[in-house]
Amino acid sequence: VSLADFLAGDHSPCEWNQHVAGWLLPQRHPSFFLVRYEALHENTAGVLKEVLKFAGIKCTDAKINAAVEASRFERMRAAEERGGVAGRVGEQYERFVRRGRVASWQEELGYRELCIIEQKYGDIMRKMGYNTRS
Repeated sequence: VSLADFLAGDHSPCEWNQHVAGWLLPQRHPSFFLVRYEALHENTAGVLKEVLKFAGIKCTDAKINAAVEASRFERMRAAEERGGVAGRVGEQYERFVRRGRVASWQEELGYRELCIIEQKYGDIMRKMGYNTRS
């Protein structure tokens, strides 16, 4: 099955947009804390502090900064190179740490896949503040 066929198909009990809307619209569930990749990219330590506060976990700035350093893209990519994903060393198609850039999915997918995503999920993506076209 191609990626486009997978995206166009119905393979789950509920569509991604319905799942997202159920948690986030019209208001967020009180026990849910949304973390956007874009926010992590912009202010990793600040977002981590917010997550820990939400979870009721006290942590020093030094530990937070150490965690941020340990999770930098270059370190995560190097760890993946050494250990792979689920133990599959060197298998490029098994990449989890892809590019470390915001919105790189729009560069990685083909036109057909982008059109399917826009058609199926564009409305909820826009409601959540995402541009569906780069």
